[in-house]
Amino acid sequence: MDAGGRCGFELIGPVAAVSAVRAQAMAAGVLPAPASLLHLLRVEAGAAGAGAEISSVYIPLEVGLWPAVSFSKGCYIGQEIIARMESRGRLAKTLVGLQSKLELVPGAELVAPDATRGIVTSSAYSPRFGWIALALLKPAAANPGTQVIAEQGAARISAQVVPIPFGR
Repeated sequence: MDAGGRCGFELIGPVAAVSAVRAQAMAAGVLPAPASLLHLLRVEAGAAGAGAEISSVYIPLEVGLWPAVSFSKGCYIGQEIIARMESRGRLAKTLVGLQSKLELVPGAELVAPDATRGIVTSSAYSPRFGWIALALLKPAAANPGTQVIAEQGAARISAQVVPIPFGR
């Protein structure tokens, strides 16, 4: 799997079939990746993940899923709001990368200098980039270099908005 999380496979199916395919792949030199590595690669790539950024809480356009949305297909749930956002060229929130000296916990509320609020959705420790996270912020606070504060219980942790994918 590459840092963009694109050159891998997730096997889903009956246990016996998955086990057989896995054994053949490993015999051919394919190495399995632990879930923690797949999570890290996803966060480094700035890719939305199921249950974190991909949920009923966020609109696909807000989490960078523009290629996955049809603007010409017939009726589907949420089509009107997606069409409105696309036609106005304005999103309520946008997916950003954050870098911090300390761990940012998913669910932590973010406060930007202009009092804009956001939320941490995924985080990981990267050997290349240190503590990194994905978060949703209003576009006005989403510029690289913007400092935000993550409110995690009594702790207030400083983080900086950075471009995604990380290291770009």
